[in-house]
Amino acid sequence: MRILHLTATDERRGAEVFAVELASALSAIGHLNEVVALASSDADEKVGPVAVARRPFTPGGARDLRRIAARHDVVIGHGSRGLSGALLSTLLTHRPFVYRSIGDPRAWAGVSATRRLRVGAQLRAAAAVVALWPAAASYLSHAMRVPAGRIEVIPNAVHAGRIAPVDPSRRRAARRELGVSGRVVAVVGSLTEEKRPHLAIAAALEAGATTLVAGGGPLAPALRAQFADPSVCFLGTIIDVASVLHASDVLVLTSRTEGLPGVLIEAGLAGIPQVATDVGGVEELVGVNTGRLVPAAADVHQVASAIMQVFANAHELGQNSRRLMLESFTIGPISLRWHHLLQRVRDAS
Repeated sequence: MRILHLTATDERRGAEVFAVELASALSAIGHLNEVVALASSDADEKVGPVAVARRPFTPGGARDLRRIAARHDVVIGHGSRGLSGALLSTLLTHRPFVYRSIGDPRAWAGVSATRRLRVGAQLRAAAAVVALWPAAASYLSHAMRVPAGRIEVIPNAVHAGRIAPVDPSRRRAARRELGVSGRVVAVVGSLTEEKRPHLAIAAALEAGATTLVAGGGPLAPALRAQFADPSVCFLGTIIDVASVLHASDVLVLTSRTEGLPGVLIEAGLAGIPQVATDVGGVEELVGVNTGRLVPAAADVHQVASAIMQVFANAHELGQNSRRLMLESFTIGPISLRWHHLLQRVRDAS
């Protein structure tokens, strides 16, 4: 089968990394895959190998995109812009497309009715819509009126070999490399308002931990000024977060909205427990046996308390988390589920 993956940009972000890893895994079982970004990013870190479409939302660029889609049997749109791109690329080509919803579709409840109607119409044009967890699938069916028979639940996943499990030797080496000791918290991800990194950092400080902040974004300058403390280490954007995770006792994610975050899967594969806000599909990844969930509206004290609870039993929680991720959230088994879905979509077209 020839499969075209459309991503929003060529920036190294969760959806783009997943698209590349899924393409690689599907290639390993005999499919031909091409990944095309709908825009080029100015970000320093790019995901690859990815081609970049030439102005796909102009008349000439749309024709080029349709020519690319016509060479494939199925198109997958990864993320919101991928939905528009997949719909555009398959117009007049008689090629089916599958949309992968990467965030929390319930976030659409807060936008305008006009936008919900427009997005709902685009979703219903897809041969199949992939939701990352059951509650997201239910919302897409009931609120966005996508036929239930066209919705498939296939979770996010990470390559099992991307991050090795932590052991005493790896922890010592990582802490030596990063110059940290004692209790260590990792805050990994984009430094944006949606992720609320200020809450995670403040809670780590209250818990008496050194904090490793890995990521860049618009809040970086303000955060550096607010937390000008020797126990807060701003590392900037890091492609391979293994050393950050190996140096840490717990990963903290305090986002306002999420889908099924890859960073939690990475932490679990590393054997690092997590404290995270109960948003999106996070409860699929974090529970009392693998870390701590805190309410979406948790304050600094609640997050700090959860961090200290995890410190008390970090090794066991981390081992439980690794088992969960290996059982349910690695790219090998997940790619087989995509294989069966794409075969059904192709055969039905």
